[in-house]
Amino acid sequence: MLSDFFRKQNVVIFIAIFYCLILFINALFFAFTEIFNIGDFVFSEPPSLTNRGILGMIVKGLIIAPLLETLIYQQFIYYILSKLSFLKNQTLLICIVSGIVFGLAHTYSLIYMIQTSLIGFVFMYAFLIHIKNLNKSFWLVTFIHFMVNLSVFLEQLL
Repeated sequence: MLSDFFRKQNVVIFIAIFYCLILFINALFFAFTEIFNIGDFVFSEPPSLTNRGILGMIVKGLIIAPLLETLIYQQFIYYILSKLSFLKNQTLLICIVSGIVFGLAHTYSLIYMIQTSLIGFVFMYAFLIHIKNLNKSFWLVTFIHFMVNLSVFLEQLL
């Protein structure tokens, strides 16, 4: 099973695989919207260096967001959904629900919500791989989330 493969990887390889998977999702969305010239329904502007400043982006985007969002959208949602008997061992459904909720929390635009739903799915899948060690699971996903946000931060700097 795929989750067994991921579980056997050392921490660095595990983080690298999931980080690259999320970068791939981002690249696909960028390519898809550019190639097909798809417009987007923009609801609000995402945080940027212009409206938050470098220190604000570092504190909120690189520290607070990964910690708080992992706590809410992976750990808390897993805790709630795992209490429901019909979802207890339904990894795929738990990942889907978590991904949708994660996407709905990122309401900058319609395409961004869809994109972050997929990323939320990946975060929850990574979280569930090491669920027997909740502390490890939490910190792995938090660090992957940090890396993704760091990529966005560095992209905005350049």
